[in-house]
Amino acid sequence: MNSKEPLPWTALLKQFWGYDELRESQIGPVKAICSGKDTIAVLPTGGGKSLCYQLSGLVRGGTTLVVSPLIALMEDQLRDLKSRGINAFSLSGVTNSHQTERELDNTERCSPSFLFVSPEKLKSTLLCVRLSQIDIRTVAVDEAHCISEWGHDFRPAYRHLVAIRTIVPSAVWGCFTATATKRVIDDIQANLKLEQPVIFRVSIRRENLIFSVCSVRDSEAMLYQAICNSRGTGLVYVETRYQAEKWALRLEGIEGGVGAYHAGLNKKLRACILRGWVNGEIRIIVCTNAFGMGIDKPDVRWVYHAYIPANIESYIQEAGRAGRDGIQSECVLFAHREMIELRKRKFRQNDPSLLPIHETYQFIANQGEVAIGTYPAQSTIFDLAAFTEKQGHSNKSVERSIQLLQQAGYFGRVSNASEPELSFSFGSRSQTELLEMAEIDSDEGIVAKHLAPIAGKAFI
Repeated sequence: MNSKEPLPWTALLKQFWGYDELRESQIGPVKAICSGKDTIAVLPTGGGKSLCYQLSGLVRGGTTLVVSPLIALMEDQLRDLKSRGINAFSLSGVTNSHQTERELDNTERCSPSFLFVSPEKLKSTLLCVRLSQIDIRTVAVDEAHCISEWGHDFRPAYRHLVAIRTIVPSAVWGCFTATATKRVIDDIQANLKLEQPVIFRVSIRRENLIFSVCSVRDSEAMLYQAICNSRGTGLVYVETRYQAEKWALRLEGIEGGVGAYHAGLNKKLRACILRGWVNGEIRIIVCTNAFGMGIDKPDVRWVYHAYIPANIESYIQEAGRAGRDGIQSECVLFAHREMIELRKRKFRQNDPSLLPIHETYQFIANQGEVAIGTYPAQSTIFDLAAFTEKQGHSNKSVERSIQLLQQAGYFGRVSNASEPELSFSFGSRSQTELLEMAEIDSDEGIVAKHLAPIAGKAFI
């Protein structure tokens, strides 16, 4: 294409969004999808992921099916598209067949159009039949890391999206997320059966965000002082619902107003608080991680954490709500020494290198008298309570070991997971594959290293 020729999306970008050009990080994914190539794009929070598939959908025409995990996110994007004069419809909150048919009829009549749906809705056979009658040319999977069991926000319903490929076989797929490791990307590709997808990864670093840690003894007092001295819109992340309510009460009367947001509130109240914050009627929200994916407000000047999130991906997602307009903003973690030590202990509990993986596997194989290289026709029963009592391991560490073994393919089906007695079927990992995997620097490699010493004694 001649560099002087206008790009196929230039006029649409100007007409509906008022932009003369895309960000550099957006050009690749948009170009790939418009060219008919399946795409996985890992863009930083505030990197304009939604614009990538919205613009691509307009260029490709027909209907763009947008799979999204959150009602609030779908409603926000629905309002935004409609405000720009773009046909957009949603099955979010639709509870009866009449409403569903009406939304689908409107989608089918309007082209180009966007149809928003949750992954759970797509498990409906009747809906899938109806979707096969619509000219769906693009499928956009938002927050695609939810597909992967290795992702920090794994959502089982996402694993069923692959069934949609047979319903709309000619559609191009675009998968978007802000946080995905190589393993998660590989899992997305494998689960959705994407053939040679174009993969784009952009650094999560955003130059306008200033990160710092306040680790003084009285971090709570420092947090209170920082909030009182703050200017502009902000978020305070806390660990529990009780803490959200406590801090909101403590900050009552602060300039601009404050609200608590957590999963214990009813949907209407949560929506009201979110709307007030987005519209500038509430300056500060104290929230748990229920205030999650897809919340998009450009002028958040600060994000303070009163706790340490479970993993770096969650922290990046939460802190990344600051400064989406490109203006300098601050992200501060307030954590005293005891809090840091507690989080370290929790990390160690989940560290594969410190888990009783080989003991758990050996015990189960021995209990079931499973010979090397055989696949027993019957499941092996494992008494979890007896094992933990005898070996002195915590239930959590053994359950995590079993989870890793299953994910790595050493166990097949595990039934009655919430009961003291578990039923296992063995997977098909070979000893050769095990030794090769032990060289990989990953959780899966660590599992293999645990099992390597007993490869000649138990079934592998």
